[in-house]
Amino acid sequence: MQTIVAVLLIKVGIFLFGFGVLYTFAEPGLAATIGFLTGWALGASWLLWPRDA
Repeated sequence: MQTIVAVLLIKVGIFLFGFGVLYTFAEPGLAATIGFLTGWALGASWLLWPRDA
């Protein structure tokens, strides 16, 4: 069960990361910056997440 949740969270993090990057270039501004930072933080946290846990 934990593995399924972890995979879903990783996919969501990667999606948000990519969306944040694209949105930042498409429409610079406060909302885009927040979206980019949130997506980057989530993407990085899932990349660094321990796979064994």
